[in-house]
Amino acid sequence: MVEVVRLMSSRRGIVIKNKRKQRAVVAEHKRKVQDHKLKIRMEVMPQMRKTKQEWYLNSRGNLLDIHRKWAVQRISVRARMMAQNRLHREKINAHKMKTKVMMSQ
Repeated sequence: MVEVVRLMSSRRGIVIKNKRKQRAVVAEHKRKVQDHKLKIRMEVMPQMRKTKQEWYLNSRGNLLDIHRKWAVQRISVRARMMAQNRLHREKINAHKMKTKVMMSQ
């Protein structure tokens, strides 16, 4: 017969004195917990994986869009800066030519 002792200090309540029986009870409890976790995992994990994948693809797409926008802006800004530099150079060259013409007269 299994002797059951209730301990006041134990939070779990019942402690079985027979070690073999206690191990069996613990093993059964662990198996139940594992089965429950597995059941939850089988139900929840595919949804989580799908959600995670969608989030990853969306964030990746957003990053690529941001990168494209920045690239377009950078190209347009660079084109404007090059046009300004060209205009500035043309003004300098025109001034040089004007001064040369004035010097030669």
